[in-house]
Amino acid sequence: MFKTFITVVFLALMVILILSAWLVKDRRIHIGVLAIVFSWVTSNVIHMMIDDYSPLLVEIIINIALIYIFFQLHFWPVGENSGPVWPVYMMVFELCIFLSHMTRITMSPTYYVILINVLFGVEVLFMIGVIWFNRFKKR
Repeated sequence: MFKTFITVVFLALMVILILSAWLVKDRRIHIGVLAIVFSWVTSNVIHMMIDDYSPLLVEIIINIALIYIFFQLHFWPVGENSGPVWPVYMMVFELCIFLSHMTRITMSPTYYVILINVLFGVEVLFMIGVIWFNRFKKR
């Protein structure tokens, strides 16, 4: 029941994130959103196939890839407005998620799942906020 609830909530967040990104013309935002959606889908597929809460190695690799993608997007200049589109906070969120995988070794699986979902949810909400903030700032 808890896992179904989390999946439905994140599915709604992903739809909002994709629709929000579709309204923006900046390719850096599209790439960042696609990276987050792809990591979420990959993680869910792996969890369904392995039927375990924490295939740690895969989760760690996904987070390293996301940290790298956001690092690249942070310094990717576009046109006249060459400022970073994803603040350093995105990399900090991913680093926190990466480090929270270590709690799986020392804490219970339930605590681990709650911690990961809270951190990832905050990250997705932050991305939606950045997209809408940039959209309103341009008006």
